[in-house]
Amino acid sequence: MVSITKIPFGLKDNRLVGLDEVESGLACGCLCPACESPLVARKGSRNTHHFSHYQRTSCPSSFETSVHRMAKQIIAEEKYLWIPRLELKKFKMDQYGQGVEERLLITEAKIQKFSNIQLEKVLDGVRPDLIAEFRNRAILIEIFVTNRVDQKKTNLIRRLRKSAIEIDLSDVSYSVSKDELRDLVIHGLRNKRWISLESYRARKKELNLNFKRKWDLNLRRQELVRQHRNTQIEEPIYPPARSLIRKKLENVPKGF
Repeated sequence: MVSITKIPFGLKDNRLVGLDEVESGLACGCLCPACESPLVARKGSRNTHHFSHYQRTSCPSSFETSVHRMAKQIIAEEKYLWIPRLELKKFKMDQYGQGVEERLLITEAKIQKFSNIQLEKVLDGVRPDLIAEFRNRAILIEIFVTNRVDQKKTNLIRRLRKSAIEIDLSDVSYSVSKDELRDLVIHGLRNKRWISLESYRARKKELNLNFKRKWDLNLRRQELVRQHRNTQIEEPIYPPARSLIRKKLENVPKGF
């Protein structure tokens, strides 16, 4: 049985469009972004607006492709992105049960503007969804709709020492509008994560050096505390106490 896939965006004149940009029905003039067969814009009063194939056909990737391509188109058009905060952390318990932690802030969440966007370009053997360039640097951007970036690709990006961010759109439904998707893609922060950092090795080394200083200081402090606890301090008998003891002894009867 062929299922009817509801699609949020259609392809028109080689560009992804939302339902509010086209006429209803077959007059929308849109194609499926995955199989390029004709779509119908269903904009009735009963159901949530969506695109669907004009003829019943099997196209299981149509939803994912429409969201994936629209997200890339939005970034290419806007040429900026809110990038998430990144902080490296290291934590370890010492032999006395005391926790030692060191943090190194790499970047606060901020707007990053791009001078150039390249889509699906192979870079040193890896093909990211987008390459966003700025000030002779670049961030690789991956769009996650149904499949996260796998470990093999992640390891390759890290070996190449490239900065990369993944944008999670896995919770998006067929009813999402272009404006709603733009807000998630451009302004969202909770749905973004760093999967690689160009300067990771250098910053990791810096973190480890800072942690070692703090760790050594903590060990010295703990050792001083231990030595203090194990040291027995004799309390001296002060002169007033000696005179009091002498008087008591003088009052004791002889021969007692």
